[in-house]
Amino acid sequence: IPANHVISYYPDKNDPWEYYWFEYNGQIAKKITERAGLNSKNPVCTASDKSEVLETLSAMIKSLDDKADDLVAVSHIYKFFYTIIKNQSAEKNPARKAKDEQMKKIFDYININFADSELSLLTIAKHMNMNASYLSRFFKESTGVPLSKYVIDFRMHKAAGLLKRRDLSIKSIAISVGYSDPLYFTREFRRYYKNTPTSYRKELLASEE
Repeated sequence: IPANHVISYYPDKNDPWEYYWFEYNGQIAKKITERAGLNSKNPVCTASDKSEVLETLSAMIKSLDDKADDLVAVSHIYKFFYTIIKNQSAEKNPARKAKDEQMKKIFDYININFADSELSLLTIAKHMNMNASYLSRFFKESTGVPLSKYVIDFRMHKAAGLLKRRDLSIKSIAISVGYSDPLYFTREFRRYYKNTPTSYRKELLASEE
């Protein structure tokens, strides 16, 4: 539903449907919507893998209840549109399907190994049996984001979530998200969130009281 449009809709009385919804805006909102093939003349799309779409939406809604993970909610929006685009493209292009399967393997590998301080472009390339330069280009072309930045984003989001736990030290959190040097982790966290982990935690816990 385009912004600033008044829409009326209602379910069938005999066969009502359930729905999730979210509102999004910003500089790239129009761009990602168009990439998903959605516009005023074609406002509806059908995903072949509905379970994956529902899983992404559920995770997005759950993350919105967590103030520390607002950026994670944004990442779910990107993943939602990636899922829509992937489903549409895979049906029309078998080569695209193979490419998407490779991307899933990369995402899964990072999700499992983000706590490993040795995780890098080279280790991921080795796991994927790809040339490192090709993997770097492949990932950037597929997501629009450099692989190294994606890993940092992923780790920072995880760290922000762990900072809610009073029982975890900054050092243990650093190690848990792949940083063997707590001082380096603190510098990276401050660069990313414009705040130190300690101050971020204090502000977060104060807002929950």
